[in-house]
Amino acid sequence: MPTPNEPAHAPSNGAARGGDLENHKKEFLASISHEMRTPLSVIMGYAQILKEETLGPLTAEQKKSLDTIYSRAEDLLRVMTHLLAARDVQEGKKNIRMEVLDLRAFLAERLSRSVREKERKGMALEQDLGGAEVWVKADAQKLGEVVDNLLFNAFKFGPQKSTVRVRLSSDGREARIQVLDSGPGISEEEKRRMFDPFSATERGLARDHGGLGLSLYLCREILEQHGGTISAGRPEAGTGCLVEFTLPLAAKPAPGLAPGAAPRRVLVVEDDMDFLQLLVIFLSRLGDGIEVAAAETGAAALEEVSKRVPDLIILDLMLPGMDGLSILERLKQDRRTAGVPVLVVSGYEAGVKKAGLAGAKDILVKPFDEALFASKVGALLAKTGAAKGR
Repeated sequence: MPTPNEPAHAPSNGAARGGDLENHKKEFLASISHEMRTPLSVIMGYAQILKEETLGPLTAEQKKSLDTIYSRAEDLLRVMTHLLAARDVQEGKKNIRMEVLDLRAFLAERLSRSVREKERKGMALEQDLGGAEVWVKADAQKLGEVVDNLLFNAFKFGPQKSTVRVRLSSDGREARIQVLDSGPGISEEEKRRMFDPFSATERGLARDHGGLGLSLYLCREILEQHGGTISAGRPEAGTGCLVEFTLPLAAKPAPGLAPGAAPRRVLVVEDDMDFLQLLVIFLSRLGDGIEVAAAETGAAALEEVSKRVPDLIILDLMLPGMDGLSILERLKQDRRTAGVPVLVVSGYEAGVKKAGLAGAKDILVKPFDEALFASKVGALLAKTGAAKGR
């Protein structure tokens, strides 16, 4: 029986220790994510810049080495992202930020990217995206993960010098995207479990292809959060595997106003100097109409804002002295800065949802590609320009 001073339902020491251990595990995974994403962002960002030869010409061997560095960094990122995403799904987290986008233009840009397996195996990509806009409401980053995962799988399982085909269609109610490879196809048994988590590990050590078997599982979870579906099977004619997914259609957004001709001031708040310099390079490539200021701490950022209010703030969450969430709160409390859009750029996934609730206009999880960064910065500056024009 409990003593008079002891609660009737007090947790045992073992239960308390178990809860503490679980919390420590979550914090450890969140910290590992942040600590790995920032250096990966720097490695991949500078490798891409070097590959473009904007800093000088490269030999064939140097290009090959950079391709290897970039692709292996992608492999590491893919494993880490899949594991953390699977954990979030199991904990019921839904960190998605919806926007209306043209799926045709989105797919065209995504399919134009290099895929290592495609180049290595001499494969081809055919796409039939139609000629009309197809508008959907989606989280661009999450939807990009779906497309990347399906393409990666199609090239991984397709034979040498074969063709992967991607088709986009719409029936007026939903958009349908099909990805067809010429690989060995799937059996009925594989079809039943291919969307289960860690399905690849069931094959043990005798596997022709690597991977954890999480990509299709995560695709399904992401698409269900978007109100879409995904299925897989054999095509009606021929061999291979056909994976198709659907998304509900959305109304086309009203046209926005272009940014004004006046220079736009962007404040970057980031304590990792290598990553800070990479963001400055990305911003400089957007055009001459952007002025960039930088701050390495929260206190320095607030001091910079007090001198001159920027048009956009790019903010990391994990900073020395004052974290990004505290900075967001201070900005929202000040009448002069309450309307300044904030793009949170962080490797700390657990803080993304909190940042949205605290008033961040958009989120980018490290690492990310330059094109996505440029599109989000451009959209936020366009909105600021429109607001100033009224």
